[in-house]
Amino acid sequence: TQAYLANVAFVDDQVGKILRALERSEHAENTYVIFTSDNGYHIGEKFYLHKNSLWEESCRVPLIVAGPRVAPGSSCEVPVSLLDLYPTFNELAGLDAEPNQGKNGVMMDGNSLVSLLTDPDGKMWTGPVHAVSAVHGLQELEIGQPGLVANQHFSLRTQDFRYIRMSDGSEELYDHRKDPREWANLVGDSAYASVLKDHRNRFDAHVELALQSDD
Repeated sequence: TQAYLANVAFVDDQVGKILRALERSEHAENTYVIFTSDNGYHIGEKFYLHKNSLWEESCRVPLIVAGPRVAPGSSCEVPVSLLDLYPTFNELAGLDAEPNQGKNGVMMDGNSLVSLLTDPDGKMWTGPVHAVSAVHGLQELEIGQPGLVANQHFSLRTQDFRYIRMSDGSEELYDHRKDPREWANLVGDSAYASVLKDHRNRFDAHVELALQSDD
């Protein structure tokens, strides 16, 4: 834990150096700065010490954006994905929103976050109102062999809830309005039956296309 916190402090210091250099340069007023990371790391939360979990500490990562057209000093509660960064970069830079058209024809994954940067309340947001995370199952694979989607474990986060489905079908549901540390699994609570049904439907619709890649 001491080493982990020291690493966080070191990275924070390096970010400060970069920002100070940018502020002294001629590009301070026309540069976007986006700070994010890969999946987070538990340092004891939920009695867990590692990363690659499906809980909040691992799935939720920093995402801080500053620059032209970004509403200063604001925060946004719409769940988004790191997949949204590439289309965001394209829009900010004035590049093609679908760079694969005319090539392999594969449509871009993710949704540009520019509308959330200018309107953090999300009134102009047309992307999904949930974000999905996945961690690998225990399937043994050869180097370079992709794992089957059916063997992965998934977490779906909406603004107020987190829904988890493991590859064996077991589920977890947490109400972040009352339980931000995700201690009370509400899957068996009849008061949340409609919420559970809604999140199951969201999960099925989101993951269905990915499951087709296993065929």
